[in-house]
Amino acid sequence: MSRTLEQVKEQIRSRFLGHGGIHGVGLSLKQKAIRLYVDPKRAGEQAGTLEQVRQSAEPFGVIVVEEEPPTVAPEKQGR
Repeated sequence: MSRTLEQVKEQIRSRFLGHGGIHGVGLSLKQKAIRLYVDPKRAGEQAGTLEQVRQSAEPFGVIVVEEEPPTVAPEKQGR
């Protein structure tokens, strides 16, 4: 039984999200690939993790997008 791109994305999200600077997992339907959003400040932690993700994603590709994770805006004072 072959896995769909969506199934692979969910498996990768549940296994790798929060590891090696990975803060987001998405899809690129045109390229039939998983989009992996990683924190560029944590590059030293990513090499082994990214290789594991690539192996887990086969036969689909992996596109690595380096960007800082989103932040939560501080609450406004005086509400």
